[in-house]
Amino acid sequence: MRFRQSLLPVFITLSLWSSSAFGDNENQNPGFTLQIAAFPEAAESDAESFVAKLVEAGEQPVWGLVEIPGKGQWLRVYLGSFKSAAAARQYGERLLSRRLIKEFIIKKSSEMKILSRPRSVIRKAAGAPQLGGAVSGNEASLSAILYLEKPILKINDTKINDTKPPLPSARRPAVKGKTQVAAIANRQTLRPVGYATLQAVSTAHEHSYGNFFNSNIATLSTAHPSARLPQFHPAKWAAIQFAPALDGRSIPRPDPLQSAFQILAHRASPAARGGGLWVSGDRLEGLERLRWIVGKEFAEALSLDEEGKVQLNEPRLLAAAKLKEVEPVLAPLVMLETITANEGLLLVVQLTQGNFRYRLHLGQKVATGGDEVVVTGSMNLDNNFDSRINPYRRAFKKLEVEKPPCGFDSLIAINPEARWFNLRTNRLVQVGNITFHELAEAYAKVELGYEYLPKEARPGAHNSAIEREVRLQAQRPFADLVLTLGSNRVLRTEEEWRQFYAESPGARQE
Repeated sequence: MRFRQSLLPVFITLSLWSSSAFGDNENQNPGFTLQIAAFPEAAESDAESFVAKLVEAGEQPVWGLVEIPGKGQWLRVYLGSFKSAAAARQYGERLLSRRLIKEFIIKKSSEMKILSRPRSVIRKAAGAPQLGGAVSGNEASLSAILYLEKPILKINDTKINDTKPPLPSARRPAVKGKTQVAAIANRQTLRPVGYATLQAVSTAHEHSYGNFFNSNIATLSTAHPSARLPQFHPAKWAAIQFAPALDGRSIPRPDPLQSAFQILAHRASPAARGGGLWVSGDRLEGLERLRWIVGKEFAEALSLDEEGKVQLNEPRLLAAAKLKEVEPVLAPLVMLETITANEGLLLVVQLTQGNFRYRLHLGQKVATGGDEVVVTGSMNLDNNFDSRINPYRRAFKKLEVEKPPCGFDSLIAINPEARWFNLRTNRLVQVGNITFHELAEAYAKVELGYEYLPKEARPGAHNSAIEREVRLQAQRPFADLVLTLGSNRVLRTEEEWRQFYAESPGARQE
């Protein structure tokens, strides 16, 4: 607010005004003044409006804060300097008749010395713009510059001659009929006011000086061509071709399915895929077990090509995820959530979209890296050395028959006639879950580098597969899934089944 300005310009202005109005020696000429109003400090805005009204009427009030014991701080407004109390009364009655004030009290001029944060007001000069309210010390100096230091503007309908240099301050004649602040400005060397200065003051005092600038801007531009404002040319603007609005739906989006595959299979880019899952032996049996793993919702999305490689039908996966109902920008996240919510589908995606080559064989015999061997129950071979399986091999190398065939990183061989009987639950484990366990164990050994059993701080591949079984069971509560957790007895032939059930009458057949 205008009341919170720096006090230095105010004190300078007030000291000059008081020395002129009351004289340098108060004892010789004490003088009188009129107290015309008093406002509580909280009603500062009312005091400002009252002073502004007086300024508009051509008066020069002085006002400030006074501490009144028991009543707090009040804003008192004083007006005029008179040699006698009679002269002060006569002027006060004239103000009453003009309806500028409602009452007045005649006081000595020395009483104004008790004012704290005094404010003085500049009387408007003839031809100067009309002020809209009281002006503080800083604003008074700006006003003096605007009114008097403008050789390029008209004052009193007379334009100052720019060609003649201004008189030095010591030789300049005295100025009469102007306020003390205006006289101070006259004693300064006149200098042209740049447009940037006028613009800054106009922004700060738009309510007071707006009309004044509008009426004089033409003169400013004529006197200083470099300060001319840009002009609006409708024809030039009409010729400008603006770019069309951007439709966000037209922005290319990444493929949601490939983005999900890239994250889940740990690939650097979609083109970095070099692995997959192949099915050999009884392919139809192997495909049915894989479809059991992914669940009925995604079963039709799996197929085998001529080489037995597992293929994922992308349109069916996208349809199952219902991506048409999702915003394009959110489609990759929705696809990622759909896959991770199904542990079986997640495992198949990791095996088919990764960087390693897996082979799932369903049969009683299988070709390894060295020779063909018999599959009694299941086999899970890879190229990594395992301290549990072959701790006494020379140079920590596996035999060729302990490795998958050439070109593959893992071999999962399952005898389709074999069944696993879980001794913890006395129930048969579903063949689909046996296949899920072996594939999850192979993924942990090849992709994650786990050994079969835990070693130091690293978990074992077998335990990792059990944990994935538990998650799959939790996701399919109505599937009655039997875990391989605990001990399992492998039953390879019908003769072994009959003998086992004869020995275990409490065993349940699935």
